Amino acid sequence: MTPREEIIKYLLESGLVDKCVKYQTKKADPYLKEELTQELWLWLLEYDISKLSDAYENGHMNAIITRWLQNQFHSKNSPFYKRYRKWQAVEEDINDYIKII
Repeated sequence: MTPREEIIKYLLESGLVDKCVKYQTKKADPYLKEELTQELWLWLLEYDISKLSDAYENGHMNAIITRWLQNQFHSKNSPFYKRYRKWQAVEEDINDYIKII
């Protein structure tokens, strides 16, 4: 089993996390991209090491990261949506309302 530190080091050096976030959130607000990136790093640090190690050893890091991003960013039931995107939508509605007045 590959140690978590080695996997994290690989991800930092390869820039894979940033590439995946950039691709999955092309038109998103920079604030949301930053928050999503931070949430992803936290998830990677807490995720089951045996599953993470298996993905790393079999060359599936891109797939596991992409799947997590899709689940969090595009799902209206995800914790990320409830914590960030939902409130951003409310903020945009308020700003639109203020512009009308």
